[in-house]
Amino acid sequence: MATVVLEDLRCEFGPVVAVDSINLEVPDGSFTVLLGPSGCGKTTTLNMIAGLEEATGGRILFDGGQVQHLSPDKRDIAMVFQSYALYPNRTVLENIAFPLRMRGMDKKRAGALAAEAAGRLQLSEVLGRKPRQLSGGQQQRVALARAIVRQPKVFLLDEPLSNLDAKLRNDTRVRLKQTQRDVGGTFILVTHDQMEAMSLADLLVVMNAGRIQQAGPPLELYRRPANRFVGSFVGVPSMNQVEGEIAEGAFTASGWRVPLPGAVRTGPAVLGVRAEDLVLTPTEQGGDGRVRIVERLGTETHVIVAMAHGELTARMAGDAEIEAGQGVQVGTTTNVHIFEADEDGSRVDTEHHPLIV
Repeated sequence: MATVVLEDLRCEFGPVVAVDSINLEVPDGSFTVLLGPSGCGKTTTLNMIAGLEEATGGRILFDGGQVQHLSPDKRDIAMVFQSYALYPNRTVLENIAFPLRMRGMDKKRAGALAAEAAGRLQLSEVLGRKPRQLSGGQQQRVALARAIVRQPKVFLLDEPLSNLDAKLRNDTRVRLKQTQRDVGGTFILVTHDQMEAMSLADLLVVMNAGRIQQAGPPLELYRRPANRFVGSFVGVPSMNQVEGEIAEGAFTASGWRVPLPGAVRTGPAVLGVRAEDLVLTPTEQGGDGRVRIVERLGTETHVIVAMAHGELTARMAGDAEIEAGQGVQVGTTTNVHIFEADEDGSRVDTEHHPLIV
């Protein structure tokens, strides 16, 4: 295990800045997730930690010691890729034991440790099979067991679940979280899937355009996003964001009015509202908007409402009595967010205001 610190870490590919002087501390024994869209710099950051990509500036420290000039084999890391990279001619047991055998460990001891690692991931029944005889989820767990058996300082995982179907992805995600708890290792995972990130992370790091937008516990980012990008990227459905104006104690946009009692700044602003914080009331006629689509998902229902300023998505109970075509009044709970209307879209500090989070 190790504490990983990135100091002013930078990576350039010619004129392109892939990672722009980021600073981050990954606590020892934590599960840290780098989340962001394609091209945001998250995989490049992971590759620099691994030594697969050369940093053009800054430092990488493991437990206070600099490693940015060390080759990957000198950094005491294990990496799990999106592709499983298993040896097709070797059994599950042989695949898992391979890194130990390469270090000179005798076959019996390596086999015992490999079998123990396989047991953690419920692979004991398939130790004698070849990779082609396994499901995708089993192959991914073999790759993970092969990393675990080495007991490295840092585990690095690059989109390890993206090749799996939805059910296998959910099952493997649970096993991955439990495995990290069992071994107590420092895990750093890259993903573009925010549900995966929210469920796995102790520390969630949202990146965009080569920079860290916000880092912290997942619920902190969900409840208090630092800017519009974080608000839109963390959470399903995505946060509703409406451009408008604050004046006389209320936010207004194309005739839609949301009261904001108390001392709130005035002028152009963006109102952020989570789907669960919209309140829809069907009306016989008129209303703020009209229901366009109703998505019934079992335990919850997503309702898309067409408004004068655009569309809003609300989350309602699974058995909500609402249908497409209905007119609705649209209100909010007190959990709304205010952002600047400029390009950065930074959160407006409203801690003094008890009705705005």
